[in-house]
Amino acid sequence: MITTEGEEEGGGGETIDLCGEEGEEVCFCLPAISTVWECAYINYKYVNGKEGWECQLCGLSFKPRHATRAMRHVLKLKGGDIAICKAEGRY
Repeated sequence: MITTEGEEEGGGGETIDLCGEEGEEVCFCLPAISTVWECAYINYKYVNGKEGWECQLCGLSFKPRHATRAMRHVLKLKGGDIAICKAEGRY
């Protein structure tokens, strides 16, 4: 079960409580973002003199800047003409 609670003023995110298989509770805070370029793991970067981006999770760089491909890469969604992120876990 996933429940969300709004943060106090200036919190910038939601608290999501997840219960594991054995009933333990894991809490973490995900900041609200309106574009993939606000993600802490995606950075604008020049690649071979052209605008591109770098995945901070796996260290790969891509060009051109393409929001849908960046999102598919980090979320490990196959297809979309982009390699999936090889970093451990799912983000």
